[in-house]
Amino acid sequence: MNPLRIVIRKAIVYAIVAGVVGACIGGLVVLIGKLQHEWMLILPTCALVSGLSGAFLGGLFGLFGEGTTASVYRHHLSQGRYLLMMEGSENLVRWGQEVLGYYSAPSPR
Repeated sequence: MNPLRIVIRKAIVYAIVAGVVGACIGGLVVLIGKLQHEWMLILPTCALVSGLSGAFLGGLFGLFGEGTTASVYRHHLSQGRYLLMMEGSENLVRWGQEVLGYYSAPSPR
């Protein structure tokens, strides 16, 4: 998984959840306060503000939580894939990548 895809996915999920929660909170404010005239402004405002906040927090959690390189490696290892690290000169590493490229499965996209 690409770290950027993880960040975007987390931001979208958090934005949706926070938007729904914000709409519910706005609805409760309307019901409790019995604000008949201003409900058209309060409900979408609460949903929008909380949705944007959720997207921001989701992006941060995705970037610093699941989007780290170690987390991506852990994800691949938990799926039964191998993690192979090569050291050496640049030519040796490129040659090793070329040789191993013949034996690797194509990545699903």
